[in-house]
Amino acid sequence: MRRRINFNFSLLDAVLFSILWAVILMVTMGIAAPLFIFYLVKFFTDRMVIEDC
Repeated sequence: MRRRINFNFSLLDAVLFSILWAVILMVTMGIAAPLFIFYLVKFFTDRMVIEDC
């Protein structure tokens, strides 16, 4: 009985941890992706300005 209970708790912890990890990844990607695109655009616009000058 104890082994089964421990296994169930560990399985539940793994599921909760995977869900938490997925949420954290989605949040970080949601924040990082726009920042990355913004920096890419800024970098290319700076280069275009330098080329124009």
